[in-house]
This record gives sequence, structure tokens and C-alpha cells, in this order.
Amino acid sequence: MEGMERGRAEDIMIRIARFFQSLSGKIISMSIGGMVALAVALGTVTVWKLSGLTEQYEIENVGRIVSQNAEQFNFMLKRSEFAVTHATNMLYRMVDSPAAIEDPATLTQLEHHVATAFEDAVGELAPVASYYVYYLDEGAGKAGSLCYTRDARTGAFRRSWHKTPTGDEANVPAYRDQVDEVVASGEARWSEPYYSANQHRYLITYTVPLFSDGKVVAIGGIDLNFLDLIRQVDAIHFFETGRAVLVDPSGTRFYTEGTPLGAPSTDYGYQPVGNADAESAERHGHVIRYAHNAEKYDAVCAPLRNGIRVMGIAPQGELYARMQKIILQFLALFVLVEIPFFILSAMLGRHINHRIAGLVRAADSIAAGDYHVVIEDDHEDGLGRLAQAFNIMTERVRGALDQMRHMARYDALTGILNRAGLDAELQEWQRDCANERAALISLDIDGFKFINDLYGHAAGDETLRALARDLTACFPGRHIVGRNGGDEFTVLLVDVSEAQAEEMIRSLHLRKKRFTYEGAAHDYTISIGYAYHPGHGLTMTRLFHQADMALYAVKMEGKNHFLRYHEAMEDMDRSSLGFNLRDVTEQIPNALLACSADEKTRILYANSEMLRLAECGTPEELMDFTQGRALNLIHPADRDAIGRELFAQAAAGKKKSLRYRIQGRKGTIHSVCDIRKAVTSHAYGKVAYVCLVETDLCDPV
Repeated sequence: MEGMERGRAEDIMIRIARFFQSLSGKIISMSIGGMVALAVALGTVTVWKLSGLTEQYEIENVGRIVSQNAEQFNFMLKRSEFAVTHATNMLYRMVDSPAAIEDPATLTQLEHHVATAFEDAVGELAPVASYYVYYLDEGAGKAGSLCYTRDARTGAFRRSWHKTPTGDEANVPAYRDQVDEVVASGEARWSEPYYSANQHRYLITYTVPLFSDGKVVAIGGIDLNFLDLIRQVDAIHFFETGRAVLVDPSGTRFYTEGTPLGAPSTDYGYQPVGNADAESAERHGHVIRYAHNAEKYDAVCAPLRNGIRVMGIAPQGELYARMQKIILQFLALFVLVEIPFFILSAMLGRHINHRIAGLVRAADSIAAGDYHVVIEDDHEDGLGRLAQAFNIMTERVRGALDQMRHMARYDALTGILNRAGLDAELQEWQRDCANERAALISLDIDGFKFINDLYGHAAGDETLRALARDLTACFPGRHIVGRNGGDEFTVLLVDVSEAQAEEMIRSLHLRKKRFTYEGAAHDYTISIGYAYHPGHGLTMTRLFHQADMALYAVKMEGKNHFLRYHEAMEDMDRSSLGFNLRDVTEQIPNALLACSADEKTRILYANSEMLRLAECGTPEELMDFTQGRALNLIHPADRDAIGRELFAQAAAGKKKSLRYRIQGRKGTIHSVCDIRKAVTSHAYGKVAYVCLVETDLCDPV
């Protein structure tokens, strides 16, 4: 019995092992593992983001509370500033000297207006302790001042004289320094907190200068009870133990009811952590941190108009308490949500395995080179879209392969067979139809380089396209038409007799060949050589040789013609093939020029020696210098007379050398002998070929 149970357990283990080795098992394992990994990753990221967002939210909340209260305090300070400025301006308008205040009627009127101005501006602002205006001239004395102090018991303002150049508070360092700075700078400002023995109060003072003839002659000011401001700030609370406090711009000095003149934060047990600069924290959006009783505190600041800051400070534990609760709730919810996903992964594994197997079979077919495979999966899910994308991909690959095959066999410029495609077609014909009669044609464009040099490569490209169109029009059907490269073309006329081949080639020769460039039509000619294949006895290599020999014979006879190969062509002298026109023209030690033989004298060609005489580095410089006219090379003093003589000779058909001067682009003058010949070209009309020889190179006769 035990053996049976053991065998059954082993069988179950084997089945489980086989299952996880199968694709379904691997998918399920991968899905479950992926979900676990994803859960851990998402949980970690979410907790981290929640932590940061919650912390940021709570800090911003504290910042809003602090900013709202700071706005109220700043409004009070601004009203105080307005009251002083208003009263000082009134003094300036009503009194032009300290002596005027000594007049009882003026003083009574001034007291009334100043008191009214201050009361209207200040209203019921409780922190206002006193307000005043006085002349700086010590000779003015008490009579030259208006000072009103709030009575501590009744709250009413009464006149006093402690805010004068000789008053009781003139020697208080903080107030005296404040007045000195205002007089020196000519700008209104708030003082540091100080104690007034006369008023028995801690004060901050806003002082405004009064100018006359560009000099500060009087001072206006208002005193605020600093302890009232401190008490209002102390009343601000948030969270359980969070509070507000007034601090200096450095954030290291606290102003409290116990120390209204300020004391280091360390005296209250708040040790700055890192940079506690309140002004810098406001500018860069930083949080100030303190350590207090082994606990960390975060603080944010808002500036007041007098330079002091309102700072809200709270323990980090209170800031993060709500964040911790949210994180715990999220983790619990996350665990509950993950369980169904694990179950769902196991249920979907087998179904997914079947569909993935179809994708694998399709991939194997493509790997074997079958791009016509189609996956039958019309599900509107990820695998279904993958199957559809797979089908689209194979269709595009088929199209790309077809395009690549076309590009590999056809010339991109002309659309006919290129060299590779031509070779493949000829080999296929030779393999399947070697006993068929045919004619192999080799042809090229006469003066193709001249077309490129004269009109540019775009015109040369259009000439090639025009010829390709003519060839496909003249030799349709089974005939093979291709471009070897450059301006060389090859045509195989298949299943034609000798007479038929000659007639078709003659038709091509007689056909008007023309290309259009920049709206103008231009004629061109071609040279054609061909060899006939009777159906036996000739290889393709031999046919190409014979067609090339026939083409060369046409070139030797003047181009623009066609010839069939015959054996006598083998004896032609080909030694001249060692040179080309450029070699000859560039090595001749004379300036060569081709131009139209009309009044336009349009430059068609110039060799390097001609460029040297014209002091031009490139043909483009020559065309720019001469505006494209050969006549402009002649010295201006000789141009009209020589031009008339040249045109007269051309009209009479005479050939006579002329001597004249030419002037280069840099102004150098050369004396030359002009020897020319005019010919008619069906492509370019009447052309003059000119040889210019410098006369100083010739020995005198």
C-alpha cells in the first residue's frame, strides 16, 4: 500500500514537473513571477511616490497657512507705510520751514490734518504705538515736530516730544542708526526691533525722508508695538504641536515674547540641520530643517515687508502621520487585488499557449523562407493584434523584398534593366532559347559628356531617360532592353531575322531623338553597333565583342549611324583608344575655346589653358566673369572692332587669323593670335572652335 501511495505521489510530481516544462507551465510561472515582481515594484514605487506627494502636500499646506497670515501682517505694515508717507507729504505741502510750526494757528491746523491723515490710514491697527513728523534742524526743537504717542491705558494718542533730533529716543542705537541710514540713502525703511524706555515698549519703526531742494530736511515715521506682532504670530497653530514664530532672514534667530529683541534658535533647543537660511529657502523653494529634542522639524517661511520672516515649524512625525495611514491602506488594498490576478494567470495560461503555438509555427515558416503564411487569429486582444500585426509585417516584408528585387534588376534613373538585371535576362535567354535567332545591339549617346558639361548633369539624366523611352517604344514585347552604365545601352532583339533586325535598328536610327530641359527641346544622336546571332555557333561573350567592334567602327566613321559587325572590323587600328578628348585638350599648350558662332558668342567649352589666360580657377568663375560670352574676353578697347571683324569673317566663310588683346579677371592683359574654324552642329547650331596663341610665345618671322 505504501508503495502504491509513493508511486502515485511520484507520478503527480512528474506531471507537475512536465507541466512547468511545457510552454503553458512556463507562461503561468512567468505570469505569476511577473505579477509578483510587478506588485513589488509597483508597491515600492507607489509608496515612494505617495510618501513624497503626501510630504509635499503637508508642507505646502503649512506654507499656505503661513503665507495667508504673512499677507495679513504685510497689509498692516503697508497701511502703516502709507500713513507715514501721506502725513509727510501733507507736512511738505503745508509747512515750508520749522518756524512755521511755531505759529499757533498753523500748528493747530497741522495737528488736525496730520492726526486725521494718520487715523484715516491706520484706522484701528492695534500695534501702532506712535506716529510723528519733525524737522532735522536741531534748532527747530520741540516746536518743529509733531509726535503723537498712544496712551497704554486709554489707547488714545497724545502729543509728545521724544521723536525729535534732541528727544529721548535720539540716542537709542537702533532708532538713531535707522534715521542715519534714511538720511544717508534718501530712502524709506523699517528698523530692527528695539526697546523704547520712554514708551516702555518694544518697537519697530518705519521712517520716511522729506526732501527740500534735493536735501533731506524732515523725517516722518510710525512706531509699531513689536510685542503685539509677536503675540499675533504666536497665536498661529497647526497639527498638534505645530506653531509659527518670527525669525530673521538667516532663520537662526527667533523673536518671541520672552526675547523680543531676538535670540539664537539654539537657545530654544532648535539646532539647524544643513542650511537654515530662510531667505535662500524662499528663493529656491527649500524646506528648512531643525533638530529639537531628538526629533526633526520641518519649517517653511514667508517674508514680511520689514525683512523679518514668519516661519511655520512642525515635527516631521505629525507631517507624515497621515501619509503612513494612507500607505498602510494602500498596501492592504494592493494585496487583496493581487490574489485574483494570480488565479486569472493560471486560468489563461493554457488558452494563451495554444495561440502562441500558432505564432511560433508561423515564425518557423517565415524562417524557412515562406512569407505567404497567414495567422488565423481574429481575437480583439493583445495576441490577436499581435497576429494581425504579424500578418501585416509579412505582407510588408513581401512587398519590400519585391521592391528590393526590382531595385536590384532595374535602373533607378531610366526604369529599364540595369547591368545586373540585363546579365540575368541574357543568361536566362541563353539557357532557354540559345537556338533562337537574335541580334545584340550595343549603342551610346554621341557627345554625352558635352551635354553634361554644357547643360549640367540634370540635362544628362533627362537625355538618358529620353533614350530609354525611345528604346522601349522601338523594341517592345520579348526584346530585352537594358542600360550597362553611363550612356551605354544594350538591346537583345529576340526571334528576328536579319532583315527584321536591320529594319528595326534603322527605325531607331531615323527616329527623332530629343530631350527637354528647362522648357527647351534639344536634339541628340546615338551611335549603334550590332551583331547577328543565327541561332548557333556564337556565345554571348562573342556577341558582345562583335557588337562593341561594330559600335567602335561607327565612332570611327563619324558617329550618328549604325553598322552590323563584319570580320574586317577586327583589323581596325584601335591605338587611338589610349587617348581621350580631355587628355588631348588639356595637354595642348594653347588656349582652346568653343562658342556659338553668332553675336551671343555663348561659351560652350574652355580648356585649362583658357582658364589660366582668363585668370579663372573654375569654369564657373569664367562664366561669371564673362557673363557666358566669349566676346567679353577681348580687351574693351579692341572689343567692338574685333567683334565686327570676327562676325564679318564668319559671314563670308573666310578663315583668317586675328591679333588682339584679352584681359583676365584680375586685369592682366595678354596679346594673342586668334585661329578659329566654324562648323555646324545639328545639336548646338553653328559653333566656332577657337585656338588662342600668346604672341609673345612665338618667334618673330
